[in-house]
Amino acid sequence: MAIHGMIDLETLDVFPTATVLSLGAVKFDPTSDADPYSELYLKILVDDQDHLGRTTSDSTIEWWGKQDPAIMEEAFDQTGAVTVEEALSQLNRWVVGVDELWGHGYGFDITILENMYRSYHYQTYAQGSSQRHANQSTQRSCRCLLSSKECANYL
Repeated sequence: MAIHGMIDLETLDVFPTATVLSLGAVKFDPTSDADPYSELYLKILVDDQDHLGRTTSDSTIEWWGKQDPAIMEEAFDQTGAVTVEEALSQLNRWVVGVDELWGHGYGFDITILENMYRSYHYQTYAQGSSQRHANQSTQRSCRCLLSSKECANYL
């Protein structure tokens, strides 16, 4: 059984240096109808990211302002938020055994996380692994695998 992991970030910018509000992750088997499992949801302290040079953008803040108020409130609520170090440590433990990581789009979720690991000088979840960059995909790719008709919409 292949173990895949999907990661989704909520951020305050669209660049690799983005400040991360939250990280959601779930493991799944793409060859099975089984429900996803091993969920991870972390809010990351915004103030803890300032000294790392994590960025925000006016356009992203403006975008958040146009979202449903309940969704925006959940995203910006720092109750229970953890430090960057704790978030990276928990993600390192969660990713053990994952054969392939998925993010929403190329250059976003996984790229932002890799940048955060580097900016924190933390050993990345893939360092020393033969899978370092080879087994990363996007949710868009996942959709393409599931339906060639849907895939045609992205080409």
